[in-house]
Amino acid sequence: MAATVPAGSDGLLVHPFGNGAERILGNKNPGATFSGIQFNRHEARHFYRAILEGIACSFMYGIEAMREMEVPIKVLRVGADNLFQSDVFTQTLASMAHTRIELRSTTGAAGAAYAAGVAAGAYSDIGEAMQESPVLHTVEPDENKWRQYRDLYRRWKRNLR
Repeated sequence: MAATVPAGSDGLLVHPFGNGAERILGNKNPGATFSGIQFNRHEARHFYRAILEGIACSFMYGIEAMREMEVPIKVLRVGADNLFQSDVFTQTLASMAHTRIELRSTTGAAGAAYAAGVAAGAYSDIGEAMQESPVLHTVEPDENKWRQYRDLYRRWKRNLR
């Protein structure tokens, strides 16, 4: 249903905080909010897409923080689980971050274990550890939607409380 709604969810915005994600906000807990609701035009499908876009914006907020710390981000390597099973979510994040996403045959828990393996010396670096999980497929940013998603993120960030 979310795929039937154009990017930007017809002006509906979601700030999906309240379950630990607010740590990126200096431990403020703004709660989850919807804004821009138009009851005469927004349907359930708009809410579904806006939620996916809001979570992508939350990811983007963290990516932006890493980029501000000059952490080079050339590709996002993610487990093909949870929200990354959604083509709408994955394409939105790839386009918003203007970064390729590699969906790997792994989970977030396994990824954490790989990182722990690097810290413990079982792997020389994260690249070696990730060899354990092959790439299932790659999602490239949609160059035609990049500006639209950039503007969506700016609007989302401006409304962040």
